Amino acid sequence: MAVEVPARIQPSGAGQFRYHFDGCTPLNTSKFESAGCHMNSRFSSGFTCSLIVLRFVLAAWIGAAVLYVVTSIAEQVFPEFDGRIRDQLATIRFPLYYRFGFACHLAAATAGLIVWRLAPESRRRTFLIVLLLILLSGIGILVDYRWVYTPLQNLIIPPGQPHTAEFEVLHQRSMHINEAHLMCIAFAGILSMLPVGQPTEKSSDSES
Repeated sequence: MAVEVPARIQPSGAGQFRYHFDGCTPLNTSKFESAGCHMNSRFSSGFTCSLIVLRFVLAAWIGAAVLYVVTSIAEQVFPEFDGRIRDQLATIRFPLYYRFGFACHLAAATAGLIVWRLAPESRRRTFLIVLLLILLSGIGILVDYRWVYTPLQNLIIPPGQPHTAEFEVLHQRSMHINEAHLMCIAFAGILSMLPVGQPTEKSSDSES
């Protein structure tokens, strides 16, 4: 014949309960609460680290692009550089510019995706806009490299040739695309710098 064992719940501290059974060891729920706090702290650390990476990469790409433009203008106006030297410098610098840009966009998109997924509800829309701006900028630099810069580079190989009308058209088009994608990155960087609250709602609830 089965005998029912009565159980009662008694508070044993702030947020903790012990379940007392006849002949059984009391159960302390603080282990489950500490596990939940540990999980929330992991989410908080992932959000914070990803946000730091996102902000750093966006700032790094903007700074690198601005420095690239400044050095390019200085080379163009330097009187001792002729057309041949300018073309040679362009074929050396531009591939590095695009490679670094692709790496920055990939890192920023990855960090932006993580930040958006772990962001608090009040800021998810903002970080979604940041992610979309990064993706839009990445599409812009990819289009520029594939369909504008590549044929433009072919027009200055071998270096020192006279620049044709096609060269001028492609050059102006590349300038406009780069201005547009850098504006997207600049807006994304400004939005990512805005202050944020708690990474997750669960962590704020547990703290309260």
